[in-house]
Amino acid sequence: TKTGGPWEVINKIKVSKKASVPSQDEFNRLIALCTATSLRPFSIVEDKLLQEAISYATSVHGDLRLTSRNTNRTIINQEAEKLKDKIKEDIQENCDFFACTSDMWSSRNMKAFIAITVHFLTDKFLMRNYTLEV
Repeated sequence: TKTGGPWEVINKIKVSKKASVPSQDEFNRLIALCTATSLRPFSIVEDKLLQEAISYATSVHGDLRLTSRNTNRTIINQEAEKLKDKIKEDIQENCDFFACTSDMWSSRNMKAFIAITVHFLTDKFLMRNYTLEV
């Protein structure tokens, strides 16, 4: 078993049995193609949520299917609303003083963007940063 770096996380994924070498090779090929064609960084394979999703998918009995793009959008919007609520709660409970920063840029077709980020320390001096709007 390999150790160190991303292997520590990969080795923690619980599976009932190891896949055959050809199956693992095909899975690796598909992940590489997905990474390349969607312009994701090579480090995407170290993403903990991706690893958790794959681990869950391999542990379930029965076939799982990917959702449609509309269902995926709906779930993302629901999760975003939950995250917004958590951020609001954290700011209300832990923020007495804050600083804001902004960043502006434009896309290649000259669409303008601005990001507003709030920064503050909690009572326990834990740094919090939240991008409020883009």
